[in-house]
Amino acid sequence: MNENQDKGLKYVWHNLEYILAALCAVGMVIALFLQVVARFVFNRPIGWTEEAAVTLFVMMVYIGAIGATRNDDHLKLELFINMCGPKGRLVMLIIGDLVFFIANLVIAYGIFMVSLNLKKYGMTTSMLQIPKWIPYMVLPICFLCMDFKLFQNVMQKVQKIQALGRPEEPAGKKEGD
Repeated sequence: MNENQDKGLKYVWHNLEYILAALCAVGMVIALFLQVVARFVFNRPIGWTEEAAVTLFVMMVYIGAIGATRNDDHLKLELFINMCGPKGRLVMLIIGDLVFFIANLVIAYGIFMVSLNLKKYGMTTSMLQIPKWIPYMVLPICFLCMDFKLFQNVMQKVQKIQALGRPEEPAGKKEGD
């Protein structure tokens, strides 16, 4: 594998959430475009396009939320956080991440249980006849991925707090001098 392929794979891996969310957005736009053309040009609406568009929209939002969590762009009360010093700000961010982490676990568990019930009773979507548990199962996976990203963010913040506690070495001074 050459260097360009390696860079391309790293780019795809690093931006996977955004790429998947963009693919969902493209699929949604295509489905809606088909519906508009079928309805207004051919006067024959297609039944499944609305269901596909709504499902893709929900998937796009939650997959995009994984990327927002990775970049630490999730919802937080910055007014209170910015009132603190550097160390206090990091501690407040960690507390917020931990609350978000626990909420995600609770939500993921609830949606997982709903998905299991949908599978148990063999429910399908009305137009596409896809087993309903499949699109529902995307949500707990997304919440668990957000928790993984939150865990990584908390570890980085803990390292920053530890670095704040270390005394600065004077510039030009080397170990052993």
